[in-house]
Amino acid sequence: MTIEKIIIGTRGSKLALIQAEEVISELKKVSNKYSYELRIIKTHGDKFNKTPVHKLGRKGVFVKEIDKALLEGVIDISVHSMKDLPSTIPEGIFLGAIPKRKTYKDAIYSRENKNLTDLKSGSIIGTGSFRRRSQVLYLRKDVNINNIRGNIDTRIKKVDKGEFDAIILAKVGVQRLNLKINVFELPEFILPAAGQGALAVETRANNHNLIKLLSKINDQKASLETLAEMAFINNMGGGCQIPIGVLGQIIEKSLHLKGEILSLDGNQRISASITGKPYEYKKMAEKLANKIQKNGGFKILNKIDEQLKRREISIE
Repeated sequence: MTIEKIIIGTRGSKLALIQAEEVISELKKVSNKYSYELRIIKTHGDKFNKTPVHKLGRKGVFVKEIDKALLEGVIDISVHSMKDLPSTIPEGIFLGAIPKRKTYKDAIYSRENKNLTDLKSGSIIGTGSFRRRSQVLYLRKDVNINNIRGNIDTRIKKVDKGEFDAIILAKVGVQRLNLKINVFELPEFILPAAGQGALAVETRANNHNLIKLLSKINDQKASLETLAEMAFINNMGGGCQIPIGVLGQIIEKSLHLKGEILSLDGNQRISASITGKPYEYKKMAEKLANKIQKNGGFKILNKIDEQLKRREISIE
């Protein structure tokens, strides 16, 4: 039997490579017809790893170069953290699988081993995310938020060296890297980024063999939940510059979708939820976005747009 090689494109961080290996492991469980080779691709976000993400000036800063390699046939499959995907998949690319999702929660790592509530007033908290910035300020107006970039290990070291008192990070990254550190989950009502905790596996839209292969590792529950989240972001018109959180959960055959938008200073938070049939997630996402926008979210969006154009607020 001839073994066909599949080239998988990924970013080069330790976490990205672990995620790609997870996907390979799942693919080997469903077929023995293929061998796999990892191809590391440096993205725009990787090349400018000290610049705040919102200043890089385009969507998909961690995926665009990988998409290009996929469309040009340099690679056959790409593996991404789903939260890095733009809300609209580029033409010619097919989202073939969203494997079983791991924890979606954000967590805090602090030098003094304290949770967000117990941090001292004036503490310096690191994040490169407008969403996390606004959510923290919503809970703690008395802390300072500074920009931080780099992989998880780099960010943790900056806390340990005293450059930051704490950082906000995705708990799933700590788990995947098997880091022996103590983190505290943020409160349950704090919503994650769309797709957080899930992986997205893509191939070319005309590669029917690989589409069929990837369908075998797709988790239906994770797929419907995260696609609902992405649809909500798309309807809200949000990107990395907009503090929007969203969570989809299928419980007892019903999809529960919760969304929120916050002002950049954390003073305002508009949230809402909706429940319906999982396969109607697109209509649900549209209804939820409309509800939040009508309840004040549209005004927040417009204000953020004006603030960013005037460069009034930034994470430096």
